Amino acid sequence: MKIKFLFFTIAFLFFYHSGWSQSKNQIKDRKIKSTQTHISDYRKENSNRVIFTKYDKAGNPIEVKEYKQDSTFIRWEKTTFNSNSDVLISISLGKDGQTLEKTEISYNSFEQPIEQKVTNGEDQLVEMIKFEYNQFGHKTIERQYNKDEKLVSYSKYVYDQKDMLVRKEIYNAKDELLYIKEVKYTY
Repeated sequence: MKIKFLFFTIAFLFFYHSGWSQSKNQIKDRKIKSTQTHISDYRKENSNRVIFTKYDKAGNPIEVKEYKQDSTFIRWEKTTFNSNSDVLISISLGKDGQTLEKTEISYNSFEQPIEQKVTNGEDQLVEMIKFEYNQFGHKTIERQYNKDEKLVSYSKYVYDQKDMLVRKEIYNAKDELLYIKEVKYTY
């Protein structure tokens, strides 16, 4: 479950903190080094926040710090990217800079993630996900493991003749089907 949270956090970093609505390419082309974003949510009291984001030369968000308007710490994330702008390491830090959680992602020669490890501040494994792909480069299997590296669940992906994902099945470690998601396309 933390993997899903981390995935959405990383996606959030990519799409939201790219200097508001500026794309990664705009950040890169304009040589933007950092942004400071102020958010005021009038639906809630005292929900004003400030987000500081630093970027690398490729326009990737490498550090994000978020505070409430009264300077109360909310979160601090540091991310390292490879030359293809793929996330290699994402670290969640405490307000004093201590590592709370670290995610490391390994890729195959086709730049597809093959393993994602999440460790805690003591560098102990929290969970791990392994990915497998078919000869067409489509993800076919995703396996989730717990801190003891025991299988917790796995997902199977099925594609149609036009290489569109049409079915995802999730199973527990006992091979019991838990969930199915199907998509039908009209061509």
